[in-house]
Amino acid sequence: ELRRDAGTLSAAFFDACDTRLDASSAAADARARLLEAAPALLRELLGQLAEADDAVRSAAISGLEAYGRAVDVEARAEHLDFYRATLQSAASDARLRRKQVDEPLPGLARDPRGLKALLPPYLHALLHGAPDRREAAALGLAELARLASPT
Repeated sequence: ELRRDAGTLSAAFFDACDTRLDASSAAADARARLLEAAPALLRELLGQLAEADDAVRSAAISGLEAYGRAVDVEARAEHLDFYRATLQSAASDARLRRKQVDEPLPGLARDPRGLKALLPPYLHALLHGAPDRREAAALGLAELARLASPT
């Protein structure tokens, strides 16, 4: 229950950053400072995609969707290596917990909103990035496909 609530609170946090703090120029500085907490929250949300509990995964996906609304796609595309490493770590932890070799990540395989929340920065980097960003995006898309599909 606590992990589900963490996802729900993260979604509320990112929604507040997106809607309430875009109203004035003074709020822009506050919004930027609040979004400095995003990497820690994002790490937790990505990790929760591996959880067995449907409610925890759903709350995490809601948090990722809110993050996508609060942070523009260009900024998110700059952090593909972080996404990739965090998702790989979550998948590895999940495999160890379940003693499975190549089981997909439940938050990507069982709920299409998981992939939908993660795809925009990969696609943006693939279409608009420098060659190294395009390569990272292509590798990341391949990893997402593997993590979302049973082998």
